[in-house]
Amino acid sequence: MDRGHELTDERIKEIEERLHDEYMQAAQDVSEELRKYMAAFELKDKKWQEWVENGKHTKEEYLAWRKQQLMGDARWNALKERLAIRMLDSNEAAQEIIASYMPDIMALNHNWALYDLEMGAGIDTALSIYNRESVGRILIDDPDLMPGPGKKVMAEINAGKAKRWERQRIQSIMINEIMTGKSIPKMASRMASELANGDLKASVRNCRTMATNAQNGGRYGAYRRVERSGYDIITEWAATLDMRTRHEHRMMHGQRRELDEPFEVNVGDSVVKILYPAQTKYGQSDIPQQMIWNCRCAILAWIKGFEHDTLKKSQRMEGMSFEEWQKAKPVSKPILSQKKIGDAIRAQYIREYKKG
Repeated sequence: MDRGHELTDERIKEIEERLHDEYMQAAQDVSEELRKYMAAFELKDKKWQEWVENGKHTKEEYLAWRKQQLMGDARWNALKERLAIRMLDSNEAAQEIIASYMPDIMALNHNWALYDLEMGAGIDTALSIYNRESVGRILIDDPDLMPGPGKKVMAEINAGKAKRWERQRIQSIMINEIMTGKSIPKMASRMASELANGDLKASVRNCRTMATNAQNGGRYGAYRRVERSGYDIITEWAATLDMRTRHEHRMMHGQRRELDEPFEVNVGDSVVKILYPAQTKYGQSDIPQQMIWNCRCAILAWIKGFEHDTLKKSQRMEGMSFEEWQKAKPVSKPILSQKKIGDAIRAQYIREYKKG
């Protein structure tokens, strides 16, 4: 795509590494808890196997006993509760990790958008750039640019629902392991790995969706600043054209609009209006989830009169590099502390969750 997109991907890789470390630690903790429980379970299990071999009990009775251990056993229920809390803690830590990067991604893409417009038109807008501390200006100017995933993700953040979901998942995995006669000694690590990897994949998907929102929200915020300075802006939708690109986004590729004019695409029987990729709400209407989830599109723009004939592509700009340009620009003074920006983003999670 472009240098701003490349730098955003670098931030995403950093987040994914931190998420991986968080969930691998959770897997170790869960595995150790399970190992202790399974050690006691294995002793009873071997006794039952002996009873089946000598005819004292049938195999059906043995399997029924195995299942009963995971349905009504008090020790198992207590363990399941502890494991659910451990995984819930990891999921909440993951949300904190993801949210902490969003101001940086918004600022990065705000600055890239400003650079791209200035280089493309050969002008100096005289606008300052933003860093993660001053990105609060974007959010105050337009709170709708606040990055946040869709309702499907938010529905799992509530402590009660999330914990219940983790308990059900643990129960389901364990019953499947037990009822298919899996080896007891390996069961703890196998189950812990499945739990952690499942949550890791979900968090990475969430991360990428939020990063796309922050990336394009940051760019859109820059376009609005430039327009307020007296320049007319033309925006364009750029999809990542590969086998994973959904049909709707492929159809939007190359659409151009005035800054406050939404892009449009048919989704089922409805026409969806959206200002930039991964936007969660347009006006009073929620954007359909299939338009947001795992979106990898980007918004591009020109100053009117300096548009290209074809879609912008990755290219080397003449003159200063993006990094050199940033060093030469003044940085906007922060109006919100980093903590307040982080609190605002976390509050977005809660607001969206309560809707779901």
